[in-house]
Amino acid sequence: MSAVEIGALAAAGVDAIDASDDAITFNLAQYDSALGLVFDATDKITVNGTDGDDTVTALAIGTKIKGGAGEDTITGGIGDDKLMGNKGQDRLVGGAGEDTLKGGNNDDVLKGGSGDDTLHGGKGQDKMKGGDGVDTFTFKSIDDVGSGSKGRDLVTDFETGTDKIDLTGIDARSGGSDQAFTFIGTAGFSNTKGELRYKVKDNGVLIRADVDGDGTKDFEILLKGIDTIDADDFLL
Repeated sequence: MSAVEIGALAAAGVDAIDASDDAITFNLAQYDSALGLVFDATDKITVNGTDGDDTVTALAIGTKIKGGAGEDTITGGIGDDKLMGNKGQDRLVGGAGEDTLKGGNNDDVLKGGSGDDTLHGGKGQDKMKGGDGVDTFTFKSIDDVGSGSKGRDLVTDFETGTDKIDLTGIDARSGGSDQAFTFIGTAGFSNTKGELRYKVKDNGVLIRADVDGDGTKDFEILLKGIDTIDADDFLL
């Protein structure tokens, strides 16, 4: 799609573009110059991928990009972007803004940029890196997290005292009404619903939670490169 074609869409008030299997790069600053269009910080562009393996890169302003059914690579620009995976094994890469990266239903790779980013892997075994800034790694259900070396999510650059693990979307006690977890450090589970603990393992910290009170883990998250964590590093 050429600058002229996109410019015509913008002039007509269209702000959603369907991508095909081709790679698409948006440089809205270039379109401003070539076409006399004016975009400012309040403008948003939405791009939807299709069933192929799409590559989409946003180079300016805030952009919302959603992948399709294929294995997509989506890269943010300098604005506050929202990048979303879908059914494939997607790769989402944030840019300079405060980006939101949300994986889909498969094993995704999420990389934040230099801003304060929010990363949510979604279903599957996801690998996440926050990058610079104050980043939040969000987990909204037990299905998002998994367990075991072939199921659990991995965070590769968690910085204690700066980044956050957000578990507020998970009910800490099965059958309850959205209670918060109780962080017990390295102590063992005591057959009490809603306990959250950690152990040092695999050159990192392995977070484990017991939501049903049977004394065994129901999900776990591996944070590489650190050897301790405390309650202040969580949103519970």
